[in-house]
Amino acid sequence: AMRAHTQGLVWASGRWWVTARREDVRPRSALLLAWTPGAAIWDCGELSVSRTASNDLPLDHAGGMQSDGNRLWIPLAESRRRGRSVVAAYDLKALAGTSNPVPEIQFPVPDHVGALAVMRVGAAGSAHDGWILLGASWDTETVYGWSMEGGRQFLWNGDALMSRGLGPGIAAVAAGVAVQDWKWQDGRLYASGLSLDRSGTNAPPFGRLLIYSDFLNPKATVDARVVPRWRDMELAREAMSPDADGRGLWFLPADLEVTNRLVRVELTALPRLERTSP
Repeated sequence: AMRAHTQGLVWASGRWWVTARREDVRPRSALLLAWTPGAAIWDCGELSVSRTASNDLPLDHAGGMQSDGNRLWIPLAESRRRGRSVVAAYDLKALAGTSNPVPEIQFPVPDHVGALAVMRVGAAGSAHDGWILLGASWDTETVYGWSMEGGRQFLWNGDALMSRGLGPGIAAVAAGVAVQDWKWQDGRLYASGLSLDRSGTNAPPFGRLLIYSDFLNPKATVDARVVPRWRDMELAREAMSPDADGRGLWFLPADLEVTNRLVRVELTALPRLERTSP
């Protein structure tokens, strides 16, 4: 059976969508899978971008993703730290009719983008209504903000990430969370991943969920939660998607093989984690 390493998860257009890297072939390839509840099997296709955008790079890592309601925004990257990526947007209607979709929008990034969120800025319908793409690099060393056309809005690292509880920070002092998947929903940004604190003072589980209501604010506050382990596996190690009402979260931590399981956890079941200022 095919084996694929899961990366991103999102519910859109009545289906679960999963990004993954196929592991049982060489060269490996980036996959987009879709499952309609009640169906016996997953639909599966390979993801690619234009040669101009990719420069023939081995973009086999399809990362954490989000939908803007009309398109799926997916980062395709080299499977190496600080490798190059292409951010691509695929039309949801077109995805239903092809196994090898072509992106509507694509732009290159000189870094490994492992997770992408689509965030609304300003009130819907207002003069300041707009959207920002949020990209998290490998281990969240850097967070990027782009317009929907690919224009860079900001680049954060260092203190800007430490203050939000993200990234490697200072080892054994103020290490944060490496984002694996994140989603913007109803004014909040949900970011899940693994704590990078390996100082010995924190024992497993290392899974974390960070919920921001004002992520772009320099003094952003965060509701930090501990995510439990599942079958001796960190539940937050890969894909995550919140319920429509934000009361629960879905995780897909294991590789896709013969059997595949989505795991749902109530938000109230995740204990709060007290954070100290770096």
